[in-house]
Formats: sequence, structure tokens, C-alpha cells
Amino acid sequence: MKTYNNKEELKDDVNFVCCVVSDEEYKKMLINELFNQWKMTACDSPWYDKDMKQKEKNAVKTLMKISEEGVSNQWEGEHIIFNEVKPHTYNLRKR
Repeated sequence: MKTYNNKEELKDDVNFVCCVVSDEEYKKMLINELFNQWKMTACDSPWYDKDMKQKEKNAVKTLMKISEEGVSNQWEGEHIIFNEVKPHTYNLRKR
């Protein structure tokens, strides 16, 4: 996913797509995708969430960590339980 700094970068990419792509449906799809990326990543977009960068930084600090002993900082209990299963053959032929 491309991140945009401003609307000018979006315009440059849209102009490039318009010059290179001849299929109209594919061109519309690409331009729509570029617009959505600009909408969510550029500071000059009215949809841009200015608090998102801080939320991302906070999320990194709260990720679950598992120690060498298999104990996590957030989970209580066992992470994985292995049960041995005896092999069993199935007859899938019609009776």
C-alpha cells in the first residue's frame, strides 16, 4: 500500500495511470484504489485520522510477548494443548 503525503502526489499517480492504462474499467479501479490510499494516509485528506499514528505507536507497546518459558504478558492459561490421537482408518466405500 502506498502512503501519500499530499494531494499532489495523488494527482501525479492518477495522471500516470491515465497515460498508461487503456482499459477504462481497470483504470477506474486503479484510480479508486489510489484515492482510498490517499484518503487514509495523507495529512491533507479530510478523512485522515491524525490520532492514528499515536494509536499505532501505542499498539506496538501493548503487543503480547511470550517468554522463554512460554508465559505471556497478557494470556492466562495454556497457549497450545497437544493431544495424541490414535490413528484410525475410515472405510469410505459405499455399503
